[in-house]
Amino acid sequence: MPYMEELALSYNNLTGEVPAEITLMRNLRVLILASNNFSGEIPQALGLNTTQGLERVDLTGNRFHGAIPPCLCTGGRLAVLDLGHNLFNGTIPILGKNTGWSFVELSGNLFEGSIPSVLGSWRNLTVLDLSSNKFSGPIPRELGALSILGNLNLSSNMLSGPIPHKLGNCKKLVRLDLQNNLLNGSIPSEIIAIDSLQNLLLFGNKLSGKIPGSFTTTQGLLELQLAGNCLEGPIPDSLGKLQSISKIVNISNNRLSNEIPSSLGNLQMLEMLDLSKNSLSGPIPSLLGSMAALTFVNMSFNDLSGQLPNGWVKFAERSPEGFFGNPQLCIQHGYNTRLTEKSDVYSYGVVLLELLCRKMPVDPAFGDGVDIVAWMTLKLKSADHCNMMNCLDEEIMYWPGDEQAKALDLLDLAMSCTQVAFQSRPSMREVVSTLMRLEDEYNK
Repeated sequence: MPYMEELALSYNNLTGEVPAEITLMRNLRVLILASNNFSGEIPQALGLNTTQGLERVDLTGNRFHGAIPPCLCTGGRLAVLDLGHNLFNGTIPILGKNTGWSFVELSGNLFEGSIPSVLGSWRNLTVLDLSSNKFSGPIPRELGALSILGNLNLSSNMLSGPIPHKLGNCKKLVRLDLQNNLLNGSIPSEIIAIDSLQNLLLFGNKLSGKIPGSFTTTQGLLELQLAGNCLEGPIPDSLGKLQSISKIVNISNNRLSNEIPSSLGNLQMLEMLDLSKNSLSGPIPSLLGSMAALTFVNMSFNDLSGQLPNGWVKFAERSPEGFFGNPQLCIQHGYNTRLTEKSDVYSYGVVLLELLCRKMPVDPAFGDGVDIVAWMTLKLKSADHCNMMNCLDEEIMYWPGDEQAKALDLLDLAMSCTQVAFQSRPSMREVVSTLMRLEDEYNK
């Protein structure tokens, strides 16, 4: 054992704490304990006694807690550090003078404090994932010095301030995920100009100003998520130059105005388009009817008018809620006769699901072509009564039992409101009656 160089024990359902004796393995270079049920703290001397120093540590998917031992970097050779999905807390320590990092994954923990600017000196870094923690403060502009960084994920934290323009210097960036923070200011045009960028996820922040108009035909963007911000002005005509974009364009729930540019019809590979909850006006350009790959459209709650493009009636028939809130929009082929009170009930059900799950109607976590209703339907099919709470926002797990019961009753109501067959949905009068009955039961 003292001469062992690699120890890999992942996916074995191992439990308990990691024994302190592991720190005596002087030749250990690689330690992989991922996807077990280990708990407790990492031995503080881990890495201290190794002759050459650790090169890779993967402890992801356990229940470790406490701080990261600074000794991990003894020897200065640690390149891969994966501590994701544990219960680690505290701040990110100054992990020695190591500059050879290539992969750092700390997502899904309880880390807090600011993101250290020293991370900008880790010039060999290709992946930096600090998502789903409690980091606060600004994004360090020093990260712009990471010239070969391919994946930067800082999502689901409490980061504030503007997005640094210097991130545009990360010319190898493929995925930039800053969603669900408190970021403000405008979207830097330097980021839009990164030709290698495939996934740009900025939704759920407080970004303002106009969407940059610097999109080009040379870009390889596959996914653009800007929903849930305070963006205003027109949709840039240059957005139609992103002919390689195939997954989703979601710029819903902003303050965008003017007409929808006909250039969006050039996005022939696009599968999902969500422009809902803005102040867009005028007709939907007929050219959008030629978007052959589209499987999901949401234009609801704007001020659109006129006829649907040819080929879009199928969307109105399948998901009429995608066109609600546009009084002057004419649904062709007589289908508008179905946009009755039962359709408004569907919208109410969707809003309930958004509140109960704390997710948007279209979320990357659902998968391509899946909205919140379809996602919840699949989750409920695979859930028994004991784990139905896992279908809801994780915060509800910590509510008192009677409050959890209320949430499940509302979930049941939401699902009845979003039945595929509109004849099966309750009327709004029946919804109100159900809510009043539930309130009476809770107050007894």
